[in-house]
Amino acid sequence: MVLSPLYGLLGLSDLIPYYSLRWEDSCNGRSPKKIWKPILKQESKELFKGRVVFNFLGGEESLLDFSTAERVVEFEFYRKGLKVRGSSKHRAYVLRYIAERGTDLKELHRINFYDYVVRKMKEKGNRLRVIMEAEGRYI
Repeated sequence: MVLSPLYGLLGLSDLIPYYSLRWEDSCNGRSPKKIWKPILKQESKELFKGRVVFNFLGGEESLLDFSTAERVVEFEFYRKGLKVRGSSKHRAYVLRYIAERGTDLKELHRINFYDYVVRKMKEKGNRLRVIMEAEGRYI
């Protein structure tokens, strides 16, 4: 699933034409975030019910409701002991790794790219936070 400020929810294989609308832009005095939020909250609650969800959203997470998901997997990145800010590239690498290898929950500890490796995993409620660390040699 892909979130779009113009289309709402899209499938991974849906074709998306170029557009320049951002979540924070104003449309008749309202942002796309405010327009889509109630709809996406309700739809995601049904969509995620009983499923394992890999969350790579970052700032748009507040648009969705993960309460009915069986498990929500999130990733946190550290480079040279410091938390990585603006980790969209890192999340993209992990997403690609998982998709290409068909990685499931039991294999998360094997994720590695460049010099990032899984250091630990923390569970809290239905959330599983995967902590990835690197020496900072590549990105």
